[in-house]
Amino acid sequence: MQTITKQTTIRWVKQRLKHGNFKQITLLTFKKDRQIIINDDDGLFSLDEQGYQKVSYTALDQQAVIKLLKKLLVVEFPRSHTIYVQVIEK
Repeated sequence: MQTITKQTTIRWVKQRLKHGNFKQITLLTFKKDRQIIINDDDGLFSLDEQGYQKVSYTALDQQAVIKLLKKLLVVEFPRSHTIYVQVIEK
C-alpha cells in the first residue's frame, strides 16, 4: 500500500484510468475507516463509497468517475492530507 497526497489524487487516478491496467483501486483514510473503491469492468467503471455514506455508482465513464471523485474526496476525506492507495492489477 502506498501513500499519495490529497492534492495529487485526481491526477494519479486520471493516469490509472487512462492506462486501464487495473482491476480495482481503493482509496483509504489514515485510520482506514472510510474508503472509495473504483472497479474497472471492461471500460465501464463502478465507484463504491464506504464511509459517511454507503453508496454505489455503476456504469460510469472516465469523466464521470473523475467528476464524482472530486465531490467524494471533499465528503469522505475532509481533513486528510495523505491518502492510502491500494491497486489490484488485472
